[in-house]
Amino acid sequence: MILHADELNSFNLKILPGFKPITKLAINWKQLANGGYFPVDRGTECDIYESEITAYGREDVIDNLIKVLDDNRYTGSLESNKFSLYGFNFAEKIFGAEIDYSESITAAVMKYGQKTQKSWKGFSIKLTLRACGITPPKPQNAKFPEINNFCGNPSASASLDIGFTGDSNVDIDKMDVYTGIKSFIDNRADAGFFEGTFTLRTEDMAGLRAFLICGDESHSMGRGKVIVSDSAEGSIINKIRGTGSLFGERRRGMQPFNVRITEFTDMGMKKLDLWQIKIKVVEEI
Repeated sequence: MILHADELNSFNLKILPGFKPITKLAINWKQLANGGYFPVDRGTECDIYESEITAYGREDVIDNLIKVLDDNRYTGSLESNKFSLYGFNFAEKIFGAEIDYSESITAAVMKYGQKTQKSWKGFSIKLTLRACGITPPKPQNAKFPEINNFCGNPSASASLDIGFTGDSNVDIDKMDVYTGIKSFIDNRADAGFFEGTFTLRTEDMAGLRAFLICGDESHSMGRGKVIVSDSAEGSIINKIRGTGSLFGERRRGMQPFNVRITEFTDMGMKKLDLWQIKIKVVEEI
């Protein structure tokens, strides 16, 4: 990746494995009195795309980069801290798998760390970058992939990692009364929730991120929408396999479910062409 500051300062940097895309959707979730969720959405144009990267280069390159960053601190203008990024290789999808890297991306350096020696003449520095004016993915590229419970299954395009949580809340309020009698109120609103980490190939990661960020072509699923997931083959819940029951035994066989995907965390590329993402699904009673 080339980080271009001005006519005199361009830096040829290698992005080390382990970079972390940080996508903050412009959605503020409100939980209602009935247990449901309501999204206050300012739109995809207000989403924030950041990335935590470790950039590697010769010592003189890293030193010059730090000097430019230090000089920009004293200008008093955020514009001076913006850089043009281009020349990405196929693995340097630092802002997300679905982003188009064929053209330059303007980004601001929000934070930078200390210079660290990695080899005899090679040094690295940690940078937090925020992209400016990223084009949101297109709904026609959105796809919720088929997920199985182990890697290498040819019928699944993604795998569910060990350590997921799939159960339902126990909505009981216990109380004491003046007579000393113990009592409780059982609202019987044991809403299901699921949180799990998935491992996907780059193509499937791009489709899933597009689904979460902009929704599908019908605008009926994804990005804060209520997803009615019935027992039909191909529904969202039935695409997450290997859990036994997505919301635990208490909710088994109680479809259709009304669910929302309220959170996702892109954990970055772990190996070449393999990404990880954590997703939280909540049920609306």
